[in-house]
Formats: sequence, structure tokens, C-alpha cells
Amino acid sequence: MTEQTRDQAAFLAIPEVLNGDSQALVGTLGEGIEYVREDLGPGMVEEKLGFSLDGLFDGKLGDLAAAWLMEEAVFEAYIIMNVDSAAAREANVTDEDLLTPQEARQRALAAEYHLESELVYLEYSGTFGGEEAVELLETIDDAVAWSRIWYGGGLDSRENAQAVLDAGADAVVVGNVFHEIASLEADLTEEALAEFGAGADVDRDRIEDWVAETADVGETSATRYLSTITDLPDPEDRATRYLAAGVETTLALAGIAADLDDPSMAEIREAVADSPPGEDALATVLDGDASSVATAIAVGLLAERFGLSSEESFVGPHVGVDL
Repeated sequence: MTEQTRDQAAFLAIPEVLNGDSQALVGTLGEGIEYVREDLGPGMVEEKLGFSLDGLFDGKLGDLAAAWLMEEAVFEAYIIMNVDSAAAREANVTDEDLLTPQEARQRALAAEYHLESELVYLEYSGTFGGEEAVELLETIDDAVAWSRIWYGGGLDSRENAQAVLDAGADAVVVGNVFHEIASLEADLTEEALAEFGAGADVDRDRIEDWVAETADVGETSATRYLSTITDLPDPEDRATRYLAAGVETTLALAGIAADLDDPSMAEIREAVADSPPGEDALATVLDGDASSVATAIAVGLLAERFGLSSEESFVGPHVGVDL
């Protein structure tokens, strides 16, 4: 985990599986505390100062870091209901461990009153729980007073998202679909480069029309994801505009890449400094400085293109652009 990740994280969540083995409930917590106490805490201080202070304080830095972790972390009580998932395998959840609504209610009460879990997470991990999940959520919601309820698993439509929210979920978690969106974006940008060419100055309306003609946007993972935001009025239209913004940004970045010849990081930063590609699109969805985010993405993609390293990059496997 990088310092940038720690700085930008809203909170640190520690999972505790309520229907797995004892290792999943307390063993992994102990391992985490041990890691923070003996490695992460002292290591962060050494990284900041350039030398270690731990020998001077007889291990107290690690103790302080572990105490801070236990005080500040959000404890996330998991109920795993898909035995074919990686989460179930990790926590040793079998068919015998799947919970009835009454058992789920009791585990949720234990999580709130004994473990003081701020989150109760009903996890179906890639599969929609349907009526069973709705019944479990209703029971859990009826039991807890202040713990927040999250649902995750197989959400790819507005109807399913609304069903679990109506049943008592305070938030829904959507994960795998982002990888599908990245694949969609990669295919679209490859076709767009062939259609328009790197650096082409194409009107946004023309790009949106092209996206609508090229992809069946209503059936894409982009629209399915946006449809899980239940108060968004027109997910397909929003998906079209977002995909078009990605295409427009890629065309501009590809044009910059074509003009660079074995650049340094300083030359890459200079190339995008005046008008970072994607800044206007990001400004419509970000509260903060869209320019800095657009610059970080552009610099990261161009650095990757030329085999350079950029610590400030936001680029990851979920960014579906290959220059």
C-alpha cells in the first residue's frame, strides 16, 4: 500500500467473517495487528525520517501504531453466502455455514453489540442473491440499530440494486463490472484510433454519435453499472457521454505520444501541462481539481507507453486505455 493510497483513503476497513472459521474471525485480525505493530508502523516512521527510531523506544512505536489501528479502523462484519467465491474459500465457508434469516439476524446482533462492527456486509461475491438476499437484508435491517448494512454480489441492473436497497441495504458494492468496462473502453479506443487517427480533433457530438453507432450502449457493462445508481435518470445516455469522453481523451493522448520521441518524465509532464486531456470531462464529475487528476492520468499513461515510472500516476488495470 502506497503513502498516496493511505492519504486518499476515506477509512481503513478490517474484515471479520461471521460465518467462517475462527481464523477468518480473529486469526487474520491478529495477523494484521502484528504486521502493523512490527512492520508497517515502524516502517512508515523510518520512511519519513530516513532512519529508524524503534530501537530508541523499545518497540513503543509499533505499539502506538497498533493502538491507533484498533481505534480508527472500521470493523466490517462479513456474512458470506456464495460458497463458490474466493471470499468463501479464504474464510473456509462451506454449505453448512450458510445462514438462515434467523441465524443472520443473530450474527448481526453479535457484530453490533459485541464486536461493535460499524458495517455488516452481506456478500454474494459475483452472484446476485435474489429473494434470499432480500429476506436476509430485511432481517438484518430489523435487528441492527446503528451498524450500516452493505450488500455486494451480482448487481448489474437498476431493478436488482433497488431491490436490495429497499430491503435495508445502506449501500451497494459493485466490483467486477469495472474490469468489464475497462475491456469495453479498450476495444472502443482501438476502433476509434483506426477510425479517426491519433491526435484527431473530432467534435464531441460526432464522437458520441460514433460511440452510439459502434456499441450497443444500452447492453454494455457501462450502462449496467450506471443503472445501479438508482437516482440517475438516464444511464444509457450517461454511459454514452462517458465512453465518448474516454475516446476523446485517448485520441488526444495518442496524438501527444506520437509527437514525443524517447521523452523524459519532465518532457511528458510539460507536454500535458497546458491542457491535460480529459480535464473538461472530469470537471463535470469531480468536486476538486480536475486538472491535477487529468494530469496524473495522462502522465501515467504516457509514462507507461514509454516504459517510464511515475509515482503520481492514477493508472491501474481498471483504466482501459493502451497507447
